[in-house]
Amino acid sequence: MCRASDCGNAITPGTIGSRVHCPATDCPPLAICVPVRRDRLCPASERGSYRPAEVGRYPMRTLSFSNVLTRTLRVTLMGAVMMTLVPKGATGGLPLFTACMVAGATFLGAARRPPTGQAGHLYGQGLLICLAVAILAACQAVSIPDNPFAHPVWVELRDGLGGEASTKASISIAPGATLIASLSVLLPLIVFLAGVALFDTDRAALALWRFAAGVGFLFAVLGIVELQIAPDRFLFLLPKEYYVGSLTSLLVNRNTAGTLLGVACLTLAALILARRLPGERRTHEATGRARLVMLVAAYGTTLVGLFLTRSRGALLATLIAHALFAILLVRTDVLTEGRRKLALIAACLAALVLVVLAFGAQTIWRMEVQGVDPERLCVYRSTWRAFQDNWIFGTGLGTFTDVFPAYRDPDCVGVRSLWNRAHNTWLEGLMTMGVVFVPLAAFSVVRLTGVFRTGLRTRRRMRPFAAAGAAVLCLVAVHGMVDFSLQIPGLAVYVAIVLAAATTLCLQRA
Repeated sequence: MCRASDCGNAITPGTIGSRVHCPATDCPPLAICVPVRRDRLCPASERGSYRPAEVGRYPMRTLSFSNVLTRTLRVTLMGAVMMTLVPKGATGGLPLFTACMVAGATFLGAARRPPTGQAGHLYGQGLLICLAVAILAACQAVSIPDNPFAHPVWVELRDGLGGEASTKASISIAPGATLIASLSVLLPLIVFLAGVALFDTDRAALALWRFAAGVGFLFAVLGIVELQIAPDRFLFLLPKEYYVGSLTSLLVNRNTAGTLLGVACLTLAALILARRLPGERRTHEATGRARLVMLVAAYGTTLVGLFLTRSRGALLATLIAHALFAILLVRTDVLTEGRRKLALIAACLAALVLVVLAFGAQTIWRMEVQGVDPERLCVYRSTWRAFQDNWIFGTGLGTFTDVFPAYRDPDCVGVRSLWNRAHNTWLEGLMTMGVVFVPLAAFSVVRLTGVFRTGLRTRRRMRPFAAAGAAVLCLVAVHGMVDFSLQIPGLAVYVAIVLAAATTLCLQRA
């Protein structure tokens, strides 16, 4: 039953305070009419009357095929995110192909009803970026006769064989690797677009945000337990070959794990500072305090996991992102709500300092003793020279391992270390994609920055999520300057769903 106070202004003045029923014209047999503003049920078998002008103001929720399909696709997309994390970040061939097929099917299902408004414009622009990446990868991998942009290695090969080799040549030095690497680039893009299309309401986007925060928290818990019980084992079973004694959880590289935990900290921080959100009922004060304590505890646990990774780059990038997060909130007057909110912020900062002192000693020691890795600077210079020689279309996606030895300086880098990544996402993007990488990356960053700026300006209750989205973008951009974490499909997909949820929360009313 619904009382008149539950149904807003949809009741005539004479029925205020009395029992009311759903209109017969709106409720087919055995249907359930649910007012949008209150989650109370009105059985359709009992008849009443609304004012004619108000009929249809509170739409009926029915278990239609479209609703079932949308919910199924949402769950499938969340499953695709988990699929990319569990098998070492989907760095292998089979996990990557499987995740691409699942995410691709979800993307096609979501494309039946693309978003509208500002989100629709962003969706269309994202499709164009996907198309541009796919076309570039195809052009790099295809072999055509007398290709004027072919890599010089093919000409040298033909000359070495005395002209008997085929005249067909490609831009990429390893066409097969380029096609596989293009999947790693396209996967997070289609996950982002599918997330924007499927989680197109505040309530759905908040559910996706909470899912990302929960995944990050569980990732931290698993890593801490694993580090305490079996520090030399990967997932308690396999011997750990790299980063023994550092938290890696489901991933192999501690820097990638640190980036993921840094993003998770920001998602939890937004939930801590957010006001009562859509879909949440008013709760008793004690219940609200218990929920707040649980979120703060989850944030602290995730922060501890971040320090246990001993990743210098991830730690510095996370601190910079948290500083940006706080600055954006202070500038938009979200935090000026009284002494309780200020006390909460002070308590969080104090907890952060305690965590740094208790668990960050080894990471800080690595910063002081090791400082900047000189070999990494040498790799950057060698990568830049490779870009200068192939600046138009690049050397081909996924070809760093094949191209780098030709530009390696043995006096600077040495001959013993193995470099299969440039440890700089932006430089490697320039080398492998050429100058085309610049407008694609710049447009993506500027466009998302504009989205978060819109959210900070227009969505008062959602400002913590807009600020967190901008901070996440800052975190991965800064860490991408010193490492390759964003090139791991598992992390890239995780960041994509966080940015998708933040985008919807920023543009829902734009």
